[in-house]
Amino acid sequence: MRILDEKFRRNKSRYIFQTLLMGLSVMGILFLLDTISEAAVIASFGASSFIVFTIPHKKASRPKYIIGGNAFGVLTAFFLHIFSLITGLNGSKYEIIYGATAVGLAMFLMIMTDTEHPPGAGLAFGLSLDGFDVRTAIITLLALILLSVIKKVLKPLLIDLL
Repeated sequence: MRILDEKFRRNKSRYIFQTLLMGLSVMGILFLLDTISEAAVIASFGASSFIVFTIPHKKASRPKYIIGGNAFGVLTAFFLHIFSLITGLNGSKYEIIYGATAVGLAMFLMIMTDTEHPPGAGLAFGLSLDGFDVRTAIITLLALILLSVIKKVLKPLLIDLL
């Protein structure tokens, strides 16, 4: 069993540099936006960060996918939240239904618009389960925009780690 793969051994300093860069970028964004809100939402942001910094030259890390997929996650959760307010169907059992619906609907919208980004479905799920919060949604999208800008600036220094 190999503990370290060949690509890592050849580019050890690049892997370490890029991983530290990702950690510092995420920390900076979270400090700048002064938020660590719902765990599921932050986990989704972390997953997007992983994609951006481990495969910066692949299609999946383009802003179209990072921002677009997460935007559909936010929109899906928002519309389900509005639906729950209009119908009065809310509470823990409905949150489960809304969470599952949010994942499926966000996935469908991403596929239809070619903005597939799995963490976007996770964001829809998190915003639906935790109770939709406009501030959290906006901050998350701003953080993803900042992440995309940081990636664009640093892209010449980054390699695909996977």
